[in-house]
Amino acid sequence: MSSMLKNKVEEFTIFQTMECHPTWHESIPGLVAEKKLRGLKTPYVYLLRKGEPSTNSNEEHYYVTFTLPDGSVKHQPLILTVESAGWCFENTQPGGPYKNTSIDDVLHLIMHCQKGECVPFVKR
Repeated sequence: MSSMLKNKVEEFTIFQTMECHPTWHESIPGLVAEKKLRGLKTPYVYLLRKGEPSTNSNEEHYYVTFTLPDGSVKHQPLILTVESAGWCFENTQPGGPYKNTSIDDVLHLIMHCQKGECVPFVKR
């Protein structure tokens, strides 16, 4: 398989994985996302949503909206990028490249919590 085709397969996989994730809430506004999580007592309950439009075909912008231990809600932006070595994320610090790794395997790094503390918020 050519390098270009491998990139397209990986690109499709991570972006498709995000937008088919059980916590995916499409392009809902931040305030709507916050209202869904507001009042929850469990820390690190999260949902995924679309971020700003990207002009680069190998990257997409997203938000992880989640609860903090004090009950407040945080909107963490992140950019997923596909490179020849795999996919990467960028928020406060870069992560990757990853191959054969799902977004679930790195969410705790993006949310700055311990692995296993992330609690998915499924559409209601």
